[in-house]
Amino acid sequence: MYYEYSEKVGETYKSSATEIGITGFCDSSNNFRLNLGSIAKPNRNPLIRYVRENIREGVRFYNRNGDVFIDCLSNSPIFIQAPLCSHVMGHHLATVYRVEPGHSMQIFSARKFDYLIFEAQKRGPDAIAALQQICCCRLSFLKGWGENYQIQTVLEVPVWIEVLFIGALHELDLLIMQAKNSRHQHLLLQAAQQDIDDLSSCPSMSIS
Repeated sequence: MYYEYSEKVGETYKSSATEIGITGFCDSSNNFRLNLGSIAKPNRNPLIRYVRENIREGVRFYNRNGDVFIDCLSNSPIFIQAPLCSHVMGHHLATVYRVEPGHSMQIFSARKFDYLIFEAQKRGPDAIAALQQICCCRLSFLKGWGENYQIQTVLEVPVWIEVLFIGALHELDLLIMQAKNSRHQHLLLQAAQQDIDDLSSCPSMSIS
């Protein structure tokens, strides 16, 4: 999803490709590339126009066996908020990382995600649902945000992208449903056992 400050602009971009580029070019977008220059909006302010003009080659996302990485292909740094990556490194989930031109960063680890799911399943559906917050990534061009920057929230950033890891979210949805069904069955069994116990404790009667 593409944002200018707090406003979502254009349609939600969806792709099934394992490698996706996000550029500032004006060509039509396709399954392998989202070209932000093709997203029209009247009366953009000068700062938004400046940032968009300097995205150029932008970034490249690629998936390697469930692990997702991002390359900075732009001439300017990008800024990444990747909660799962922060968790792996022991940082606060809201940490924003600066990635310089020509550098890369891992933003999703399949192995770590599977481990967190394994641990969450021991605690139930609410713990599984809490993992939804790490199934996303936020990316801004030229301007960073957070405690280390003048801009405090992403909603004050001129141009930014939110990426959702749909496969991971879908897996969580299925596990949440299974956990709720399992808990429901467990409660039904408990209620049935209680009814049996109540009947067993009733005094016996005989009618002659």
